[in-house]
Amino acid sequence: MYYSKIVLSSLVVVGLLSGCGGSSEDTKSPVFKTTGTQSVIEGENSTVSLEATDDNDIVYTLAGGVDKNKFMINSVTGVLQFVTAPDFEQPSDSDKDGTYEVVVKATDSKGNSSTLPLSIQVTDNPDDNGPTFTSVKSITLQENKPLDFIVKAKPKSGDVLYSIEGDDSKLINIDSNSGKISFIGFRPDYDIPSDYDKNNHYEVTIKAIDDFQHVSFQHFSINVTDDPNDPVPSEYILKTGADDGIVKGLAYGIDRNFSVKNSDGERIIVARDRMWEDSPHSINNTVGFYEASNYCEGLNYGGYDDWRAPNRHELAEMLNYGNRGNMFDDVFKYKTGANYWTSQEKLSSGGNGSGLGWTISFENGGVHDKNKGDQYNIRCVRGKEITNHHDFNVDGDIVIDNKTGIMWQNAEFIGGRTWAEAKEHCKELVFSGYDDWRLPNVNEMRTIMPYDNNEILFEDLSPIGGGDLDSGHSWSSTPANKNHAYYNLNDWDEATNRDSLIVMFEEYDTNNNSDLMLNRCIRGGHL
Repeated sequence: MYYSKIVLSSLVVVGLLSGCGGSSEDTKSPVFKTTGTQSVIEGENSTVSLEATDDNDIVYTLAGGVDKNKFMINSVTGVLQFVTAPDFEQPSDSDKDGTYEVVVKATDSKGNSSTLPLSIQVTDNPDDNGPTFTSVKSITLQENKPLDFIVKAKPKSGDVLYSIEGDDSKLINIDSNSGKISFIGFRPDYDIPSDYDKNNHYEVTIKAIDDFQHVSFQHFSINVTDDPNDPVPSEYILKTGADDGIVKGLAYGIDRNFSVKNSDGERIIVARDRMWEDSPHSINNTVGFYEASNYCEGLNYGGYDDWRAPNRHELAEMLNYGNRGNMFDDVFKYKTGANYWTSQEKLSSGGNGSGLGWTISFENGGVHDKNKGDQYNIRCVRGKEITNHHDFNVDGDIVIDNKTGIMWQNAEFIGGRTWAEAKEHCKELVFSGYDDWRLPNVNEMRTIMPYDNNEILFEDLSPIGGGDLDSGHSWSSTPANKNHAYYNLNDWDEATNRDSLIVMFEEYDTNNNSDLMLNRCIRGGHL
């Protein structure tokens, strides 16, 4: 229904005068003879006549009411009109119910006055209606399912064009001609809702406009329900900072929201559930593996004494992928593209590797094993620990990570692929009843890395190790930067004969990279 520019030229408060003067001692106030509840039809010529009597001249003013700013009044004639013409379909009164509340005041020349609270109900004009919506106002959709719904509105003549407004309009697209709506590049996750108020009700306003610019609006909601067979994540990791666009699954990942906390005169970086030391020591002092842990355990910084050396999952959260050179976020004051110790030793087998500890490079994002006596930087952490990710079970052709809710393809690798071929393969894959597979990013691949010094991850499940999968590298979707190829994981360590999964990157130019690697597809939201 179109937004009519009505001027209520006849919506009048009329003072009928019984005389032209009066006693100087007259204290009689003007009397309104019309009730304070009136209605007008949207459109031209909507009028209401309100009658007031007095023995003296009357001046009319607006005295109050929650919708006072919606009106103006002629002080001599008492003509009351809307500043902006009201629209039945899109009420602008304070409580959006189409009834406007205003108080009119009549004051005579002796200073005597009366007020009249007015409730003006704007009603529909059927001759002014725009397209009529014939589709439902809400639908129910199970999580992980694609949105495929068509909004329908019937015009009096001509065609209809659709658009979308509202808090969740950035997540939902509508075809302007067909009215087909769809989520923009993702499927909703019930356990991690992406809608504006995080209650799994995606709400928008659909606008339909016909060839004559007549407009109608309809509130529309998509109520997402739980899939009882969908694993519920119990742990989250900050997104990589370089994800390959929005994917099916969790719409935007877990945002990298860092903030600075000044405590006891010392600078701390708060990153979701954890706090990080941001001191000159973190860039100016290098220590060995054991000294790194001892330093953190003995640290009293910012008024806290429960600092510790970070494990690989925690330290990797600080990597801002796609930003090679110095991969700490700008919020850090003290940062350098150097190797940093983690708290974890490399897996050992019969004594092999026992003298090695894990480090992460903030120059290139690589995860490498180093001699424990080597000297590297340390940055301490406190807060909720990212715990062991070894919580998997096999369900037919898939392996489910119960910590993150991610599903891994449980099938043998077939030959090697370039990065572009690997990504396209996952995108087009229909496997185990699902069609929303994708190439995992580097954070997601890290969740299947061995966690401590005596664990062989996936030995029994074998989605990575075993058979033809014992060697080689597999692609991730995460770029080293715009000029270099994508990160990958080394699936096997020959020296220890253990699952290794060292994060590496390729120096090849991304546009000319023909290196062949394995790949395994996953489904679920970005970490």
